[in-house]
Amino acid sequence: MINISFYCRKCKAGNKGFAPLEVSVNVSGDRTLLTLPRKERPEDFKKAMSLKKDSEIRRFCEVVRQNINSYITEGLATGHTITKEFLVECVKNGGIKVKTVGDVSDEFLKIQENKIGITMGNGQYRKYELNLGFFLDFIGRETPIDKITTAQVTAFIAEMNRNYQSATVKSICVRVKALIAYAVGEGYIKKNPFNMVVVPKSNPREEYLSDEDIEKIRNMNVRSEAIERARDLFLFQCATGISYSDMKNLKEEDFYCDNNGVYSVTKRRCKTSVHYTSVILPEGVEVLKKYNFKLPVVSNAKYNLNLLKIEAITGCSTHLHSHLGRKVYATNLLRSGCSMKTVSKALGHSSTQVTEAAYAFLRDRDVVKEVCEKMF
Repeated sequence: MINISFYCRKCKAGNKGFAPLEVSVNVSGDRTLLTLPRKERPEDFKKAMSLKKDSEIRRFCEVVRQNINSYITEGLATGHTITKEFLVECVKNGGIKVKTVGDVSDEFLKIQENKIGITMGNGQYRKYELNLGFFLDFIGRETPIDKITTAQVTAFIAEMNRNYQSATVKSICVRVKALIAYAVGEGYIKKNPFNMVVVPKSNPREEYLSDEDIEKIRNMNVRSEAIERARDLFLFQCATGISYSDMKNLKEEDFYCDNNGVYSVTKRRCKTSVHYTSVILPEGVEVLKKYNFKLPVVSNAKYNLNLLKIEAITGCSTHLHSHLGRKVYATNLLRSGCSMKTVSKALGHSSTQVTEAAYAFLRDRDVVKEVCEKMF
């Protein structure tokens, strides 16, 4: 049931006696009041609407009535929720505006931008921009968002697979799926085109520093205090497996030394709140003592920037970043014969399955090595 009524209230009249025309739309008991782009004297409006005689005011209101009826009918047919915002947009645009992929992407990115400094860093936001940019380039900014098909999504993933590694493709898909989920939630899309699409699983990247690379970093020609701090923090991570976010929150009282002189840290991870117990290897203890157990932690951005400089200075064969030291520590423990359960606890993984998935390539190598030793 739809009821449409028009008003021109004296209380809204300005100095010259004109007040805006308003329309009340009642859809099944849900009433919405909209201001129209026209002003009249309340007394003239009342007289025109009370008489059956044709007038410009009556014709204007009748056109508005017909338009609103058509907006509601079309909106219901296309799955829109008839809200005040929906009707305002229709009246303003002269109908239901078709949202393009570019429109929805801009809306979504604006929401993500507002999260910077709260739940998201600049780097994470930049990834959203880049990854959604790939999708927009493939689909087209002016493509109506509700016209995206499962076939197009599948073709997009196939195109990404031709140009990028599986881990990168998965990262892109995660952000594009978030965009599409937002569009579905806002009513721009009735059926999610990702529902029947299988997103490729990423294989863990095999990242490891050789003993030679570690030695280069340890004995490098330090050019500045900032580079020296970054070098020391990275060596500490290689000796503890502690992530950057956990490392920056370490305090002097977190370090425990047993009767044998072995240092360790037991805390909850910032990321998952899972307990971890990291046994600090000798090189990590040296770093702690150098800074009197107060690590000179800098911002993650500056830390990674200085690691890139260290990579350039030393000519390391592997790309240096703040998470690599954690992988080096885990790999060394596994190669030394520590069980997967122990390594999982040291890293603070939620389960051994997480650890096994991340370091499966070591198991593969061990199989090859053992068979070669036994059979050749």
